[in-house]
Amino acid sequence: MFLNYEPEKLEELSRDFLIATGIELGVCDENFKPLNFKKQNGNRYCAVVKRKEVRRLACRRSDRALLAKCREEGKAVMHVCHAGLIDLALPIMYREKIIAYLILGQIRVEETFPALRESVLFSQETVDELQKIYDELPIFDQKKLKSISKLAMMTVKYILFENMLMPKYNPSFDRALSFINENLYKNLSILEISKAAIIPKSSLYKLFHTHFGCTVNEYINSKRIEEAERLLTEENFSVEEISERLGFSTQQYFSKLFKKAKGVSPAQFRKNNH
Repeated sequence: MFLNYEPEKLEELSRDFLIATGIELGVCDENFKPLNFKKQNGNRYCAVVKRKEVRRLACRRSDRALLAKCREEGKAVMHVCHAGLIDLALPIMYREKIIAYLILGQIRVEETFPALRESVLFSQETVDELQKIYDELPIFDQKKLKSISKLAMMTVKYILFENMLMPKYNPSFDRALSFINENLYKNLSILEISKAAIIPKSSLYKLFHTHFGCTVNEYINSKRIEEAERLLTEENFSVEEISERLGFSTQQYFSKLFKKAKGVSPAQFRKNNH
């Protein structure tokens, strides 16, 4: 599903929410992709956590896990991130269907500094720095946390009421994307996709170029690389097995595409995330 949204209004909303509450706010589409409005970066603690790529990846993985839980349960959910702060995700519903997600957090609820010294992600020097900043963060008790949750729910309604974010339907293209997502592990041909979507191949080419600026095959490969990222961090398959399962012609070709997309080889990516 495609979305019509107003980045300027979302930026203003994010900025006002941060000023009023001290809490970062973001919006992601149904595939957990952040919409293109600027992050406010109001939390020094998280800024230090994200200094290194391996910790930024851990943050993204934590966010995706939270959003996946939100999608599965279809309601507001929260969890404690790898750096010891509370994050909250809420579904944005239109006609009883999730079209996007509101995610906010970096909230301190515990008085005691989290046990980051036990994590391989953080050096001793970084932990010492984080502890000083953590002590400066405001503490949200259960009453405040409940109020923030209510405010977030009102924010979701406000986004929809002001038409900041609305679905843009193209049934044929939605069918094509769903077919690709459901068949990533199979050999996909343009003809199969066009038949499943009930759309001419020429129109399919044009839609992918218009909406994604790439070919159909480039889009399929990008989705497979995303799935490979998940398999490398969550499963024990070898790089060769992942390449074969996802339908790449050779492991070398898979590794080449993965490195181009992620900046590191699959093996190095897995090492970094362990």
